Order: sequence, then structure tokens, then C-alpha cells
Amino acid sequence: MHERHKPGEDIVDLDDVVVERDRIWEAISAVSEERDADAIAENEADPRGDDRCSNECVCTVFEKIEAQEYDGAVAMIPMLADGEDADGLWEAAGLDDDDADFIRQVMELEAELYVSLDEAAKNEPVMIHENYFEEYAQDFAGDLGLVNPDAVWPNCHIDWKAAAADLATDYTPVDFGRHSYLWRAY
Repeated sequence: MHERHKPGEDIVDLDDVVVERDRIWEAISAVSEERDADAIAENEADPRGDDRCSNECVCTVFEKIEAQEYDGAVAMIPMLADGEDADGLWEAAGLDDDDADFIRQVMELEAELYVSLDEAAKNEPVMIHENYFEEYAQDFAGDLGLVNPDAVWPNCHIDWKAAAADLATDYTPVDFGRHSYLWRAY
């Protein structure tokens, strides 16, 4: 099971962010589909037999999406999270203020990426907090076998701040919930 990564963590796995975003959307979709089925059944049972949507009655959520009342399904999530939820979908889906904050932060992050969040997670799924980047550079160098973690010399003389700064040139700075991260963009 994926965990919800929160802004401020040293390393954020974008795969987990995508899974959590999708969990929230799926919860809204499930409630929407249930309500849509109820609205359609009610419309079919209407003795007038007319098209309720064309008569300015309540349309189904997915009809609103198709009519471009919402700019795409996922774009509907922050609107719902911001309280513009006349249909009560957010609450009916069992979502809370933490979910709303998370979605707003994810939407802001995605606006900074030059690719979709899904594409970013597929190509380079981690973001490293800027305050952790020097330690990350040390770990990365060790993982690549470039330094011997058991050796005191010359490791004790490596300028890790400069090494991290050099490594950071291959990364793009992005913000996630008022925290700065470095993400390697390919």
C-alpha cells in the first residue's frame, strides 16, 4: 500500500502522490456515479418524460463534465476541495480537510512540472528536499560506488556541499506545499 507523502519530507515518491491523488478522485467518482445513476433513474421515472437536463434541472456530475462545466474531471477536485461542492460530493466520498489540502498541493506541484504528474512519476519518481540534498548526494555517490563508506580518507576531505551543488545542476527546483524540492527532469 502506498502512503501519503506530505510536503516537508526528505524524499517524496511521486508514485505514491499519484496513487493518493487517484484514491481521492476514485472516491469522488464512486459517489458521482451513484448519484448519476439515481438522477438517471429519477429522470426515467419522471411522468413528464422530458429531458430534465435541457429543462434546467440538475444534470448528472458526468454530464456536467461532458458539457465542460468542469475543465476536465481531475480539475474538478480542487473546486470541490475549496468548498464549491453544491452536490456534497466531497463529504459523501468520506474526504476531509487533509485530503483537500493534499489535492491543492498536488495541483500546485503539477502546475510547476513541464509534464503531467503521471509522466513525472514514470520517468523520475522522487523529489529530494533541498535541505536534504547534500546528504542525498553523499548517499547517491555511495550507491554508485564512487566513495568507500568505510574509508576515512579521502572521504573526510570531500566538499559535499560543492558536490551536491554540482549534482543539483541536473535537477529542477519545484515546490510542494511551501517546501522546495529538487526533481530530476529528463
